[in-house]
Amino acid sequence: MNTIVVDYTNFKREHLCCVLRDRNGEGRIEAKRRWLENVFEDGLVLRKGDVNGRAFMEYVPAEDAWCPVDAPGYMFIHCYRIDDKFRGQGYDTAIWRECVAECRIKHKKGLCVLVGERDLPNLNRKSDFEARGFRFAAKAEPYFELWYLPLEEDAEPPRFSADLTEAEVEREGWALYYSHQCPHTAKLVPRLEAKAKELNIPLKTILLEKTAEYRAVPRIPCAYSTFALFHDGEFVTHEMLSPARFGKLLSEHGKK
Repeated sequence: MNTIVVDYTNFKREHLCCVLRDRNGEGRIEAKRRWLENVFEDGLVLRKGDVNGRAFMEYVPAEDAWCPVDAPGYMFIHCYRIDDKFRGQGYDTAIWRECVAECRIKHKKGLCVLVGERDLPNLNRKSDFEARGFRFAAKAEPYFELWYLPLEEDAEPPRFSADLTEAEVEREGWALYYSHQCPHTAKLVPRLEAKAKELNIPLKTILLEKTAEYRAVPRIPCAYSTFALFHDGEFVTHEMLSPARFGKLLSEHGKK
């Protein structure tokens, strides 16, 4: 098996792993390509198997991660996915081997990643990283965890940014902060906006487009910037809800 690095030279023609095709103008592929074009300059790497499907890892120097971490000298893994049908075929081994080799060449202290306290939808699977020898480093409310794999004996564990809890969000009503780091938000968010409008419930959506917007001072008190839903300033969920589930959630909160 072979792996491919998606970069400036080929990102407009390579498939993007989680989205093989768009239907009816969903815009997911174009949204992800625009996002990549903005972050390649930060050192982002998208390494994938030469297959049509999810067998990839996306990582970036932690100083420019789309996650509020204090991890100088580390590489941060945004997303790691291996479809079950590709497990055991060597793609996962090849991607990990080449990622670690790249980190050593670049003199990185190690790798770190955001997971849930258990395997949760939309987050990296904690079990994948436990199996690779990652260690627990820190926790952020309500259920996010930072794990790391040191590549140097004296590497200091990474942490969440100290000012994470000081960030503020919209204090009244519903607010959804999201980015196109996950391309599925390009399809989903307009549908959630339509559902909120149908129910006559105001929903403010805020698209985070550049790393600096999120990291200079965390825009939201949440470790996950790809999709974070708040109600009256309180965190509700990171899960990318279907319009039906979202409508039920809006209705339930409206009865309280």
